[in-house]
Amino acid sequence: MYYEILHMRKMHGDDKYVSKEPVVGTTRVKLRFPPNFEVGVSCKTVPLVPATENDPPMRYSFEWNEAILPYQGVTITWSKKEVERGAQNQQLLAAADLTQQC
Repeated sequence: MYYEILHMRKMHGDDKYVSKEPVVGTTRVKLRFPPNFEVGVSCKTVPLVPATENDPPMRYSFEWNEAILPYQGVTITWSKKEVERGAQNQQLLAAADLTQQC
């Protein structure tokens, strides 16, 4: 899994970065996963919107267009797709049936 979170904070003074400042503008989350995974990203318990460069099933890109306070964050969730597990089980059962017939 690879992830990248891009966001901007207001400058504090002339050239200082202060982590206590809220995130402003658009926050982008880019993810890379192996195939057969379900991926979700949320902020403030609301799912992020897929970005234009979103290209599942291996590359995901999401956007959040609201401010994020310093104590808030982005939640990334993932799980193996259940459909694929079921298909694999069916393939294993079919292979077992073929070996029993031989």
